[in-house]
Parts: sequence; C-alpha cells; structure tokens
Amino acid sequence: MDYGVEGSIIREVYSVDVNLKSTIPSREACHEAGHAVMADLCSIEISRVTITSGQDVVGMMSTPCHAPDSAQAVEDRRLLQKHVLILLAGRAAEERACPGITNVVLRPIHLHDYHGPNRANDLISRWTVLTGESVSAELELWEHRAESAFADDCLWGAVCRIAFMLDAAEKVDGEQYLTGAEVRDILARLIPNEKREAFTKDVFG
Repeated sequence: MDYGVEGSIIREVYSVDVNLKSTIPSREACHEAGHAVMADLCSIEISRVTITSGQDVVGMMSTPCHAPDSAQAVEDRRLLQKHVLILLAGRAAEERACPGITNVVLRPIHLHDYHGPNRANDLISRWTVLTGESVSAELELWEHRAESAFADDCLWGAVCRIAFMLDAAEKVDGEQYLTGAEVRDILARLIPNEKREAFTKDVFG
C-alpha cells in the first residue's frame, strides 16, 4: 500500500518568512515523514519513503501491508484504523509544521491521496457499514487523533528528523529516499518504548 500526494497540491509554498525556509523541512518531506512515523507507531512495516521533484506524485511512503477488505473481525477493524491514521498523518504533520496552511490549500489532503479521492472515507466505511457509525464523525475523530499524536514534542521531533534526512538524501534518478530499514533504525533511537505504549493505549484503548 502506498501513501502519497499529488504534485499539483504539494507544490504550494509555505506561507512563512523566506528566511525561515532553510530551518524547516520541505513540505513534501514533512508530509511523507508524517506517514512514516505514524506507520512505525502503528507497527506497520515501511518499505521506503520517497520524495520526487518534477513529477505528478512528489511524495510516497510505501508499505507491504494492505488494509483488509472488511472489518468482520476485531483485528481487521484495528488494522483499518491504523491505515486511516497513516493516511491522515501526512496532513497532520504539515499542519504542525505550518499551522493553518492546510485549511487553505491542502485540507483535507488525505482525500487527495495517491490511491485517489476519498481513500480515507473508503477505509472507514469498511467498519462503519457493520457498526452503523457515521463515516464523517469517524473521519473527524481519527483526524483529531493524528493531529494529537504530533502535538507530542517527542513524536514531532521524530517527524522532523525523518523529513530533514529525506531533504538531505542524495538524489538518484530524480528521487530522494530512505529505506524502511533506515527509517526503523532512526525511529528506534528517537521514540522510546514507553512513548509507543502510551500512543497505542491512548489511540486504540
């Protein structure tokens, strides 16, 4: 499963002082780092995190783990929720980096995911069709959970570290990327186990 954004959306510039641009990660790197950190927190394997210049898709976080087609079992619903969180995490990371900007040019960015419009809604509907819950209410709830995760300075620091490393990565055939192993190693050092346990408890109960 891939998590990415359309280039026409991501190429909007930061609405910050130009002198600050060198002190913050690029938008696409920040966005993909958000996906990657959330995947790591959710124990979803990461294959690669990529940013690409001059293409229709300028960022992607790939994982070999696929969302189930339905939520017949409790574990299926949990896995769906993890994928929804990962989808929402890119926009949440951008919002933390530059508060308010996604309300203008990117909100809701997860509905412009690489897999097409309404991807997050599609995943949520796979469990609400059984529970009778409101798709829009569930979407709002999981949006809030993604944003709350990155309000934590430790987790936000992890996002920034991955984003800066993506921006600094050598460009190969127009791509800058980190492998899943590189991301795991970085995040293993930055996010303590007690922080991971607290995240799981707070988000999934």
